[in-house]
Amino acid sequence: MKRYTVLLIGPLLIVAPATARTQAADSVIEFDRLRADVNAHPDSFPLVLAFGKALARSATERSNDWPRRLEARKYLEQAMRMRRSDPRALMEMGMLMRKQGMRVDALRLMERAENQMHTTATPVSPQDLAEMHYQVGLVYETRWEDGEYVGQINPGFAVGSCSKIEVGVSPTPSAQAAQSMLVLYNFACPNVFDDVMANWEPLDLYEDDYVNMVSHFRESLRLDSTRTDPAFRLLQHMAAHDAWGEYLEVAEQLARHLPDDPDVLLFLGLGYHLTARPERANSAF
Repeated sequence: MKRYTVLLIGPLLIVAPATARTQAADSVIEFDRLRADVNAHPDSFPLVLAFGKALARSATERSNDWPRRLEARKYLEQAMRMRRSDPRALMEMGMLMRKQGMRVDALRLMERAENQMHTTATPVSPQDLAEMHYQVGLVYETRWEDGEYVGQINPGFAVGSCSKIEVGVSPTPSAQAAQSMLVLYNFACPNVFDDVMANWEPLDLYEDDYVNMVSHFRESLRLDSTRTDPAFRLLQHMAAHDAWGEYLEVAEQLARHLPDDPDVLLFLGLGYHLTARPERANSAF
């Protein structure tokens, strides 16, 4: 994939093909120079937004990367003060807040950004929209995973059925006490634990989050058909749900756009292998 370097000359933002030197650099953006130029033109919304976006996009969720996230937030907040309803600033701040663990606020800002896109003439590139939908999908994915294994058990299971544990609780404990007891049973009497968990009932409290997650990952891929992040996440979830028809639809579409990507071919080959198509699987592998 071609990489680019971003240069700031006065108030102008210039994007040009990266040189061999910058190709080998950890980042193609010269943050120190960008910072100096933005500080020299603090009233330039395009420069402030571009620098905040560059910082936010390069920041990770790792705990030791908080200085970059903090600096990114500083410049994005500055951009939002300049243009409170600009969807690009709202979108970037929302995506940054997801990395900061503020999922509710992140989702609110990204939804607000999408609404503003429909009411203003501000141009937003398909690639940026694809990134936003991917980030929204990640929020829903986390929420769904938090509740994926939430279920209910019968709180009246036989507390005294494990001879290795002496208990001083009611034979019919509360649900909270029963679940605490199960932790002990899992280690001391795994057969009792297995009997109880055989009647465990999933609650499916977060099914809407799963549907929203898939919808946003699909929209991200529709906007940018070469994006592998949402595609790979879709493929993993489809495989887990035995949705092999949808799996192959996504994998084959991705392989048409990225025919030489080894990860794409691996996912495609696995799909063919697990659907008993050995010749196609061998070809992909």
